Amino acid sequence: MKKSKIKAFYEFNGRYLCPIEKEFLPKLKEWRNLQIKLLRQFKPLTSYDQEKWFEKLSEDENQVLFGIVTVSEKGEKKVLIGYCGITNIDFKNRRGEISFLVGPDRADDEKLYKEDFLSTLYMLCKYGFEELNLNKLFTETFSFRK
Repeated sequence: MKKSKIKAFYEFNGRYLCPIEKEFLPKLKEWRNLQIKLLRQFKPLTSYDQEKWFEKLSEDENQVLFGIVTVSEKGEKKVLIGYCGITNIDFKNRRGEISFLVGPDRADDEKLYKEDFLSTLYMLCKYGFEELNLNKLFTETFSFRK
């Protein structure tokens, strides 16, 4: 594959962490609403909700979120596969919570989901420990989620 022209913070195993862009919002809203049972979301998101969330992203110092993308064959086009980040950051105690969500088609493919998650986890750990100087990352999931 040719060198990618994608602006990314990290790359690992063919996945990239990049800034969340406005063009990602409809897909993220769709995925969150389709997987609402797996999230701490109590009602379907509207486009208005998603716009407000996006506006607040840059102001919230207690979370850092990224789009997870792969790159087209020519290395020029981003293909959004999910989003992730470190949320509920407590800088005093140097800890944060990992957030991760991929599209339902990828989540349903056990092998692909595992690759996506482990690759993303590696990049988030590098970012959290090396850039944010955290010493603990954690996550939680519901018991019914494999």
